Amino acid sequence: MGTVIKRIALIGIIATLAAPGLASAEPAWYHPGAPYRVGPAGGDSEATMVEADPATGELRAVQYQVAGVSGSLGCVGEGPYVMFDVTHDAGETAIDQVTVTYDPAIVSPYTFMKLSVLHGDTSVDPEAPYEFVDTIDVRGPILGAGELTLELPEAVSGVLTARFGLEVTSNCPGLDGGQVTFTGVGFGS
Repeated sequence: MGTVIKRIALIGIIATLAAPGLASAEPAWYHPGAPYRVGPAGGDSEATMVEADPATGELRAVQYQVAGVSGSLGCVGEGPYVMFDVTHDAGETAIDQVTVTYDPAIVSPYTFMKLSVLHGDTSVDPEAPYEFVDTIDVRGPILGAGELTLELPEAVSGVLTARFGLEVTSNCPGLDGGQVTFTGVGFGS
């Protein structure tokens, strides 16, 4: 009987090694510094501020328009946004979720914390049309430490980029925005 159990265990080990996508792998984690790159950033008004520091993981998007434009409600153009990109080569490993951690965050009610996953390496050509796998956004208010996890609709492999940051919903009169220190990003299954 002992030989049968050993053979079954050996078959299980071989099957796990032969099909790495079936085994749950430890997530690959990246932290501020070299893997973090400034991604898309901007906004239409002169009354916006966007800042990103890949060395610390801190970014800021603030809209501070104090008066409306004559003849309109004052909501002109696009609110500020700023993102980090982190690229991971998953090889043949199936990735079905990406998580970003932050500590601290202070995000106003009209600002979103966003996380997207794209196929490809955005550092090669930032302007190329990359395929978005999926996106999640969480509307403020957000205060303190936490994490944002994107469960992908299907497992993906190859070279992936996590794009995460803040986006203010509008450029209307008022003060909106946020500041976040992203402490890590993990690609896992």
